[in-house]
Amino acid sequence: MARVQLQGQELFEAPHAIVLEKLADLSFLANSVPEAQLIEATANRTLLHLPPGVTMLPGRLQVELLLLKREGCEISYRIVNRATGATGTAEVKLMVAELSSERTQVAWTAEVVQVTGLLRMMPNSVLKAGLERAIPHVWSRIRTALVG
Repeated sequence: MARVQLQGQELFEAPHAIVLEKLADLSFLANSVPEAQLIEATANRTLLHLPPGVTMLPGRLQVELLLLKREGCEISYRIVNRATGATGTAEVKLMVAELSSERTQVAWTAEVVQVTGLLRMMPNSVLKAGLERAIPHVWSRIRTALVG
């Protein structure tokens, strides 16, 4: 499987320090997804469950968020998604930049580094299209939780 890569930028109407702090807080990220059931949370690892129908994978999804690095304005994670018969692992990098006292920009990259089971049979174009539909919803929920 060729790796699926995505990238983008998000703008937050919030101070840089707050955005940086919240995006490095795995519990905050997990709680930004209303459907998620938080199972376990530490500073560097969070485990949650998503009910059937929330993702393109069948059945309940277990999501493990691992904080790999927080250095200056850079944050990186590994996200491991497990469903019945399939696992997907992605690495995400964020660069958080202050635009003004109340505006922050986040440049992000995500790369699917491993898939197993049923996901191996899915064409990369289908996987990428599904992620391109899901990622804006995730950012929207994070934005709502951050400024709400």
